[in-house]
Amino acid sequence: MGAWGHARGLLFVLLLVVSAFLGSVLILLPAAVLLLPLRCVEGFRSRAADVRWWWFSFAAACVEGVGGVEYEVVGDDVAGARDRTVLVICNHHCRLDWLFLWPVCARHGRCGALHITLKDSLKHVPLFGWAMQAFGFCFLSRVDRASDVEGIRKSLGARGEDVYALLFPEGTDLSPSNSAKARAYGSTLDPPRRFERVLVPRAAGVAAAIEAFGDRLDAIYDVTLAYDVAARPYARPDERGLVGGAFPNVARVRVDRVARGDLPRAMRLGDVAATKLWLLDKWDAKEARLKAGLRADRASPRAPDPPGTALAARYHLLAGLAACATTVYGLWSYAALRRVALASCAGWASLALFGGLDGIEARVRAER
Repeated sequence: MGAWGHARGLLFVLLLVVSAFLGSVLILLPAAVLLLPLRCVEGFRSRAADVRWWWFSFAAACVEGVGGVEYEVVGDDVAGARDRTVLVICNHHCRLDWLFLWPVCARHGRCGALHITLKDSLKHVPLFGWAMQAFGFCFLSRVDRASDVEGIRKSLGARGEDVYALLFPEGTDLSPSNSAKARAYGSTLDPPRRFERVLVPRAAGVAAAIEAFGDRLDAIYDVTLAYDVAARPYARPDERGLVGGAFPNVARVRVDRVARGDLPRAMRLGDVAATKLWLLDKWDAKEARLKAGLRADRASPRAPDPPGTALAARYHLLAGLAACATTVYGLWSYAALRRVALASCAGWASLALFGGLDGIEARVRAER
């Protein structure tokens, strides 16, 4: 990997940490303290959306500009589809898939509308988990299915029409142990599924999301994702490798757009059984495409990047670098800013006793 590879990994992590510190500690919690006691929920939502757009745009630019990841996107050109409410479903190849999907979200122009469903163990992770609370993301226990399904309904039902909701139907990543469990379960299905490159999808969460969106749902983006890491096709990136600079050489992405009107009627009504059958058909196709290779060809031409994509990425990278440098300089130079930051960190930590910032916001909204 070499010294540059390790330096690149450390720089990438440092930029994400400093930018998350700026967003969560110095902007989001102070905004919540100022606005939520005044019942200005919409005002706080607007500020959170601004930070969300800025941070995910910068993080996406870092993946490509600092990590050097090349993106090869095939399938439908959805950037010009003018969809406002979208459900994005994707295979869960590794624990970092959400990170490598951010540049795809940026290409679709939806960083400000991104909504992620993730494990509740991440909710109180300093900086990143704090920001996710402020963004109103949906946290799942993965233990109580009924509670998780209801959580998805409430979370997505409370969103407006501008939503780009990311959900991994497999529920967990493609580790050897998870693959073995999925194959054992897949053998009980009719017909049996013996997946090697994907896991058997779960339908309840997807059905709940479709039901929550209702007529607002414009389309489902069926995304298939794989990586080439150091000339090893379809290797699985991990956190340790990322810190050491082992980024994927290429992220291969296929996007298939399914309009709401093309979904089975029972599925549009939130029927779990119909959703299960539809997902299994889609995952059969994913398995075949991943085995064949997600490369651009005549049948699946490469989707062009929207105009200005490269220029926008450079802008977000430079602007984010300037913001990070300013943050570090301010903390180094001004004791007052350090005191504000310490108070904000203490405030975030104490919010865990009250269910998190998202829980407080929900109670303020209910009392209005």
